[in-house]
Amino acid sequence: MFPHDKTNEWIAQELIRIKENQEPRQCPDYEALIEHIEELSRAELMLGRAFNALWHYCWDPSSAPHHPTPIRVLLGLEHIFSLEEEQQPSVQIQLSTLLTIPIPTSSPWLAAWQVIHQWLHSLCTPHTDWQPLLSVGLHAYHSARSRHGPLPEHLLTNKQSFSF
Repeated sequence: MFPHDKTNEWIAQELIRIKENQEPRQCPDYEALIEHIEELSRAELMLGRAFNALWHYCWDPSSAPHHPTPIRVLLGLEHIFSLEEEQQPSVQIQLSTLLTIPIPTSSPWLAAWQVIHQWLHSLCTPHTDWQPLLSVGLHAYHSARSRHGPLPEHLLTNKQSFSF
């Protein structure tokens, strides 16, 4: 749905807008663009760790019975990221539904959820171009998913109890 190339495409367009002094643009100059790229890189690293933690929790047999929250988050993301490109406008709305999922404060995956929650909140806050941030998160999510594989079948069979 949202290829990682969207970030590179956005960077290339932003470079042109800065060079040709075109408005509107997100970064006022090259230095601000470099800072933005560094922020995206840090976000991808942090999200990668957070998604890996959630996938690990869902796959870890010692965590059974699994708490429904991380499973609801992963199922919600699976659904949202499977949408076709023409359904993009509804992505922000659907991502915002994940913000309402309550997290027990004693959770072993609380730190991971806080990173993901911050990313979701950033995506759902109106700003000029949220797609690079979505692309970064999507890439981190798919990297974690490919490392761990799809959710275990026994969790998917009880999918209704984890729906959001």
